[in-house]
Amino acid sequence: MSPPHTNPSVTKYQRITLGVIGAALLSIGGAMYFAAPAANLIISALLIRVGMLLCVIWLAFDQILHLSKYFSALVIAVGLSVLVLIAARPNLSKIVLVLCAVLAAFSFFTKFIRPKP
Repeated sequence: MSPPHTNPSVTKYQRITLGVIGAALLSIGGAMYFAAPAANLIISALLIRVGMLLCVIWLAFDQILHLSKYFSALVIAVGLSVLVLIAARPNLSKIVLVLCAVLAAFSFFTKFIRPKP
C-alpha cells in the first residue's frame, strides 16, 4: 500500500535505484579494500558505510513512504541526508544531531505560530 499522492511506478524505480547504487558502492568499496587495503582505507570505508546505509534505506523504503503521511518531504529528506552524513563522517555526528534537534524544535514551534486559515 503506497500513500495516495505517490505514483507506484515511480516509487518502484526509486527503490530499485537505491538498491543498485547501494550495491554498487558496497562492491566498489569492497574491491578497493581488498585490492590495496593500506592505500584506499578511508575511501573504501566511506563507500562501504554509505553503501550499507543505502541498502538499509532500500529495505525500509515502504516504511519511509508511509512516514510521508506524518512528516513533510523536507523533514524526511533532511533526516536521510543526516544519516548519510553521519555514515560518511562519524566524527561530525554530535554537531549534526544538535543542529537537527534545533531544526526540529523550530519546526515544532512554527506550527503554533502560523495563523490558522
